Amino acid sequence: MQSLTFVWMLMGFLFPQSAGTQQAAPDMDLRWKAALMTGDDQIPVFDNARKAVKVELLQLGILPGNIRELSMSAAEQVGGTLPSSSNNLQSALQSLAVREGDACIIHLTSHGTTQAFFMRTGPSITPERLNAIVDQGCGNQPTVLLISACYSGVFVHNVMLKPNRIILTAARDDLTSFGCSAENQYTYWDGCLIDYLPKVDNWKSLYVNLRKCVEAKESQSRYMASYPQAYFGNQVENLKIPAVSIAGLSPGSSRCPVSDDDTYGVSAANAIKVGLDASSGPARELQYLNALRGPAGQRMQFRLVGSTMNADKTILDVYELRYDGIEKPIRIHLDEYHFEQPKAPKGFVCAIETGLGKP
Repeated sequence: MQSLTFVWMLMGFLFPQSAGTQQAAPDMDLRWKAALMTGDDQIPVFDNARKAVKVELLQLGILPGNIRELSMSAAEQVGGTLPSSSNNLQSALQSLAVREGDACIIHLTSHGTTQAFFMRTGPSITPERLNAIVDQGCGNQPTVLLISACYSGVFVHNVMLKPNRIILTAARDDLTSFGCSAENQYTYWDGCLIDYLPKVDNWKSLYVNLRKCVEAKESQSRYMASYPQAYFGNQVENLKIPAVSIAGLSPGSSRCPVSDDDTYGVSAANAIKVGLDASSGPARELQYLNALRGPAGQRMQFRLVGSTMNADKTILDVYELRYDGIEKPIRIHLDEYHFEQPKAPKGFVCAIETGLGKP
């Protein structure tokens, strides 16, 4: 049965509020600021999603200095990433100094309970606590909350519902969501968020596509539907997603060096050295791949297709890369055990800096 929240949202499409009760939607001149936090580090899906969402936000034009990250993993608490906690989330938002003309995005990903967002160490975050954090950090400015957790529909009720807020959640308040397992790159909902965030121009369209995407994944896996939820405050119901074009990228405007060696990455003997060790290697590979684009800025699709070994007996991960317009996918080799400042393979560019380096 469709949830009441979803029915209300569809009613909003069909019967929009009158101009007398609705403020004009903020336009694309907003300065967006974001906080991204994980609540658990026992499996990598949550930190994978945090980092991928950051890449998407950077691609949408949000300045690096306007993004705060928090992780439950001690290994991820580098480069300014804070330990995850409700107090640190509050401090992170306050450090962004949100003021008139700004807008907030908050992405939370973890497990969940029917009462709260799960935090592996420290108290879980209830709707009442999150409401207080968001009130203090974002005030009355346009605010988008993206909450990925089981039972996360608990955050689209009562105290959380403010006219300046959009809330998208991974599940209804009485249902689990899926994909929280070690073999997955992201949870189902986070994966759909990452896929569709750059493809739509407003948050309502994102929600509709998220719901369809999650339903397709659940149907394929024969899971019970999770029914992702949404709330759109009347001040922001037509709010646009920030957007910036990256079309026209070239080797000369790449945000990382581009190799002129035809074998770079393509040959196991000339693998791209992005790693430091086996524990951090997969996340660093993902961070590198998320920065890559086609030669004119085309969005990249990649998948792990296997592993191989080079002459030094180093195990390499083999990824297949494709983008719109390429005749056939290209396979590259990534070394997660050794590091040299990575370049883009010949024929590719970096839309953003890889952010990889030695601690």
